Amino acid sequence: MIKISKKADYAIVALSHLVYSGEPVSAKKIAEFYHFPSPMVSKVMKELAQGNIIEGTRGVNGGYKLNMRPDQITLGYILDIMDGPSEITECCSDVNICPASKECLVKYGLNKVQRKIRMLFDNTTLKELINQKNIGEL
Repeated sequence: MIKISKKADYAIVALSHLVYSGEPVSAKKIAEFYHFPSPMVSKVMKELAQGNIIEGTRGVNGGYKLNMRPDQITLGYILDIMDGPSEITECCSDVNICPASKECLVKYGLNKVQRKIRMLFDNTTLKELINQKNIGEL
């Protein structure tokens, strides 16, 4: 089964928090609210800022806020920022060439699955991921 990394998971949760905060939020506050390790959340937020999904402001009233609307932020983009492009198997990669490539009977089928998964990630937005029924007071 395909598994989203802990770093990407923290990014998705942090971004969802920013959607409903209405004001800049520090990485420390996000870490405390969700009981996540503060150094990891700080790293995640810096990477999201480098990917232009969020922007940070220093100072007393500083923190992070969204730089894009939730309907513009895709799961695929978040995963790429956090973990880089990934494939379900080495034969789906342009870089790693499998020694059984010429004889493989499933390579094209796996590539088709890879494309469908990628399309799903690229067509799923942060807005769609957020379950509004579970939103408490942030």
